[in-house]
Amino acid sequence: MKTNGSATASIQPKLTLDDVRRAMQAPLPGWPAQRKMAPLHRDMITSQATLDQARLSSVLVLLYPKYGELHFVLTLRADTLNKHKGQISLPGGSCDPSDLDFTDTALREAHEELGVSLTNIHVLGALSPMYVPPSNFLIHPIVAITPTQPDFHPNIGEVAAIIEVPMSDLLNSALISIQQRPATSMGGQLIAVPTFYANGHYVWGATAMILAEFVELIQSAGAS
Repeated sequence: MKTNGSATASIQPKLTLDDVRRAMQAPLPGWPAQRKMAPLHRDMITSQATLDQARLSSVLVLLYPKYGELHFVLTLRADTLNKHKGQISLPGGSCDPSDLDFTDTALREAHEELGVSLTNIHVLGALSPMYVPPSNFLIHPIVAITPTQPDFHPNIGEVAAIIEVPMSDLLNSALISIQQRPATSMGGQLIAVPTFYANGHYVWGATAMILAEFVELIQSAGAS
């Protein structure tokens, strides 16, 4: 099992947990922010009928201090999974009937995938839902913080690697590029896709769009 992490120490955090708490109190920027990292052919889904028939899921944006700087965690999905194998994603998954709400789903999935203790995780709120046409999932992102670096024990059946990303990388516009990626919804045709470069990995699609809203929320709140 491989765990990736930042090797660059920072004496003074560029972003604090209190900054994130404050940012999450601001109005959500929604689709205009998500669209900045959307595939160039992607339009906003406005049909309520489409959303009503979507499968519900939730993901967790979990922030914590490491090397004197805030990080968040992504996962490299195992090649043995039936869907989205080998992709970079936020920890999360489908809602279960026993889940109380989307927060419950996000925390349960994070525990199952990453093996993290939920004891010191504090939920700050939700980002805007994100509909993914190829898989018909309506993703509900939840933002949470924990005051210490989590002890990860990933489920090797689902997670090939843990990727710990400094928030300073996510906020660095120089690490955004346009790449040609195969589109599942277009028969594998290559399309231009905005990507984040995150600790040796390129992040695109729904995960990048979710993170784009989070970035704009932080910047709009003057927390970076």
